[in-house]
Amino acid sequence: IDRSAAMLARARRELRGLEVQLFEMDAQELDLPHGSFDVVLCSFGLQNFSSRERALLSFVRVMRPGGRLGLVYPRGWHFLYDVRWLWQADLFREFGADIGMVETDAAGLTQLVEHAGFEHVRIEEVNCQLAFRDEEEWWSWSWSHGTRALFEAIPTARIEALRQELARGLRERCMGADGLIHGSLSAFVITAVSMSDDLAEVECASPVDDMPSHVRS
Repeated sequence: IDRSAAMLARARRELRGLEVQLFEMDAQELDLPHGSFDVVLCSFGLQNFSSRERALLSFVRVMRPGGRLGLVYPRGWHFLYDVRWLWQADLFREFGADIGMVETDAAGLTQLVEHAGFEHVRIEEVNCQLAFRDEEEWWSWSWSHGTRALFEAIPTARIEALRQELARGLRERCMGADGLIHGSLSAFVITAVSMSDDLAEVECASPVDDMPSHVRS
């Protein structure tokens, strides 16, 4: 499910040959029958909704009793949680981008998910190591997620200057002996179970251990 027709078109190309249904709709207002799904997954999406509460209520509505929820939720701007990348915060401020972001802690996320009607909430902080071949790959990656909001807040005439300063910083501060640009991304992995009369048979494995190896990496 996605609100972007372009993203769904790309998904169709990448999922060719698989039996997957794609829908263009708002996840906060899912136009799907009650109790339709055993599992709902939302990776790096919940923080972008205008109402996280409405989204979670929509998720639980379309899940069967005892269904499983899986979320990945960022701690905040990725460059604030890696000492190698902290300098980027000052650079964004210098160019006029507001990097203010309300950080949600584990307790707050747990309460949010429980309030929507989920039980057995498990939350674990994970740190994913990142490596980029060059500044161009890093630049493309940065535009593919929430960081693009910072770029879009900067006057178009100054974007190229920012790009040059970021590239210089990456070469000088983040490039390893292997020639790659290194960093990391911190996030919370959350699993929960929709309320039901009998949860005794529900497995509550560690959110990370229960993920396929290719997802963990």
